[in-house]
Amino acid sequence: MSHLLDLSLCPPPGHRQAYERQAPKHEGLDKWVHRFNGAVLRTVQKVINPANISVEPILKSRAQLLKTGALEMHLQTIRYRLRNEGLTRSAVVQALALVDIACAQSLQKEAYHTQFKGAWALLSGRVAEMATGEGKSLTAALAVSVAAMAGLKVHVVTVNDYLAQRDAEYFKPLYDLLGLSVAGLEHEFDLQQRSTAYHSDILYCSNKELAFDYLKQKIKMGSDSLTAKRLSSGGTERGLMPGLYFAIVDEADSVMVDEARTPLIISAPENNTENQAMLQQALQLARDLERDTDFTIKERSVRLTDTGEQHLERLSDTRSWPWCLAALRAEMVEKALTALHVYHCGQEYIVQNETIQIVDEYTGRVLEGRSWEQGLHQLIELKEGLECSHQNKTIARISYQQLFRKYHFLSGMTGTGAEVRDEFWRIYDLPTSVIPTRKKVLRQFCGYRILAAATEKWEYLASQVERKSRLGQPVLIGVRSVKASEQVERVLNQRGLKAEVLNAVQAEREAEIIEQAGKSGVITIATNMAGRGTDIALDSQAKEAGGLHVIITELHDASRIDRQLYGRCARQGDPGSYEMILSLEDDLPQSRFKPWQMKLAMKTITLPFVGQFLLMKQFRQSQKRIEKINRQQRFQLFEQGLQRDQLLAFSGKSD
Repeated sequence: MSHLLDLSLCPPPGHRQAYERQAPKHEGLDKWVHRFNGAVLRTVQKVINPANISVEPILKSRAQLLKTGALEMHLQTIRYRLRNEGLTRSAVVQALALVDIACAQSLQKEAYHTQFKGAWALLSGRVAEMATGEGKSLTAALAVSVAAMAGLKVHVVTVNDYLAQRDAEYFKPLYDLLGLSVAGLEHEFDLQQRSTAYHSDILYCSNKELAFDYLKQKIKMGSDSLTAKRLSSGGTERGLMPGLYFAIVDEADSVMVDEARTPLIISAPENNTENQAMLQQALQLARDLERDTDFTIKERSVRLTDTGEQHLERLSDTRSWPWCLAALRAEMVEKALTALHVYHCGQEYIVQNETIQIVDEYTGRVLEGRSWEQGLHQLIELKEGLECSHQNKTIARISYQQLFRKYHFLSGMTGTGAEVRDEFWRIYDLPTSVIPTRKKVLRQFCGYRILAAATEKWEYLASQVERKSRLGQPVLIGVRSVKASEQVERVLNQRGLKAEVLNAVQAEREAEIIEQAGKSGVITIATNMAGRGTDIALDSQAKEAGGLHVIITELHDASRIDRQLYGRCARQGDPGSYEMILSLEDDLPQSRFKPWQMKLAMKTITLPFVGQFLLMKQFRQSQKRIEKINRQQRFQLFEQGLQRDQLLAFSGKSD
């Protein structure tokens, strides 16, 4: 069996280094050696999968524990072994067997072999890739229980508060039976409720709540450590968070990779009335500039051309501040151009109650209380004709890359980790293990269809949905935005087809909609991330008709997200199928194809036999380019974080 976490590496509670780990920095030659080791590790694991362990010892131990006495009789003995011996092979085998017995008694569930393998991978400090429907929640509960009994404070980090609260409530009977305290962190919690939750043995929380609470604690502590605070207060100081010991990150690719590009910032308003006049003037100047002549937009980045800078100089009052400085003048106007042409109402933000509300690009949910920095938020307010709020100054900032590297022990789960295993290793020192499925996958690919116009795509989509629905198959239609989901609903309604829509607006109905989505003939429209973390169960008629049919209507920026979507069908040996229906008016070709590529695509689409194949290849190449750019941005953010830490350490300041 693979090597388990070495608890001796974690300082005991109260030690000056117990609060968080000082993550290793791979620099110079060591950086390349580390990358080489990761490449060798990935090559070896293609032949020998360390997660594909034998579960016979766990099953034998389970049978023996059931014969020799009640669960309460063995609980203290196994807890004592874990706390004194650590996560040794024999102790973990016994502990997993005991937790499985507790699951059967409290939840009426027994773990599958694959779930034991996944739990072992988590307790080995790995990212466990498990296919959709394989039971990642119970897998995490097995590992969490063992780690908590060993004395670690465990944080189970997921993508939203709903999933955190759901899992905390569902597994509470199990943890109660094992004598472990559990809490689910909610956005509405006050400081006292948050402190109580963090001091539980097990905490289920969202990544954003965790990150901002960490920053708030850092602000409160200042340059002193929590241990120093306790000493100065006579031991009465109780921090919000007792420490960063062990984190299990659910949907690890989403949290630790996709969202790693954006740092999380806590800021405070600055009262500067002069800035509003300058921003208003910058916005007016930006409106007088022409795209492609005065400025260009590439990869959501705006740059003035030489012609644009000359035009801007003629338009500006170069005798007054800040327009007298060419560099500052260009920077302010480029930011105003970004507000005008890159950020759009209904996509990156919405206007609600006379305020700008940022929309999370990954979940489609509103990020309450969040704002953009460096004047961008105020420029968008002025663009929408709203009252300009005060600009904010940054008080504290952190990226998920920095945060999760501070945990003494770290592991993760996802349905799509293989594509980014190099990033998991280079940034978090986490190897990735693929857990084999419990049953053979019966998923069928029904091909792809690329159409010239969006209207043609929606009509063809409606005909496919109607055909599948008549056969008795439940249909899940994946879209990328709330606007697209409403458009699909209108097209289906015109054909007399009733569909349930699952997006950010219906977040409170998520469980109800998903519960019905697997019934025969039911049509569900969902944003690509909506419903993530929940399973779609089929009724008997749906299984006989061929199972859930998934339709992908747009390719995502990462192919992993597409795989997550069609991975919702054919779970646990069920039948299922999927297809792709795309168009040349989708976001990907519109934003990535150059004019000559678009003209070529319009001609290619009419070619018989090979036209669709060549177009799909072009779509995939564009998708790979986006993935490469995003990957480079994440590595750049990581390197900048390391450099910033070095500068702060040199200056004697903390982060």
